[in-house]
Amino acid sequence: MENVVDYQKDDKGSWYLIKWKGWADEFNTWEPEENLQSCEDVMLTFYEKRKAQYDDIMEKSEYVTMSNGRKRRRGPYINFQVPPDPRPFDVRADEYLEKEGVSITAEEIEVTYINCV
Repeated sequence: MENVVDYQKDDKGSWYLIKWKGWADEFNTWEPEENLQSCEDVMLTFYEKRKAQYDDIMEKSEYVTMSNGRKRRRGPYINFQVPPDPRPFDVRADEYLEKEGVSITAEEIEVTYINCV
């Protein structure tokens, strides 16, 4: 595999368009997510690139406030799907908490979990 070119999700699952090393673009194939479990680095690179593109689109968009007070992006519908973050949950959670400036210990998480169960 050379890289991931595109992503789409339908009622059958998540699909990634794969560019194969040494092959022309006409030989790219749509592969289910299950077939790409051993390609974490390529998946993460694609996710980060796709998320940055989406964030850029949303940042440059113009928004209007509707009569019910909610905001809506002005312009045509954009069918731009971002795949799920391929990193493990604990890595994503740590990044989120650090970004939000929240300090929580493993003990506090364990106590909270035990109290919820």
